[in-house]
Amino acid sequence: MIANGTSAVALIAFARALACELGPYGITANIVSPGGIDTPATWSALARTGIAAQMRERIAAVVPLRRGQATSQARSRSTLAMMPPS
Repeated sequence: MIANGTSAVALIAFARALACELGPYGITANIVSPGGIDTPATWSALARTGIAAQMRERIAAVVPLRRGQATSQARSRSTLAMMPPS
């Protein structure tokens, strides 16, 4: 969990730095930060804390489209990557 949060913050800082350096040349920088993804590693980490079942219910209640699986996340990223630049 710590690694996930740390890497998300690092990506945001990296995108900001890129935007500052490349913006004057008309180049934009974007990131996609999906939040939690439903993977075996996620639930194995939560299972060690003893709160996996409660967390799964709470997370399911707040995910708007009920799409937290790695496959749906990958499909949406692929779609974004194929879009022509504006």
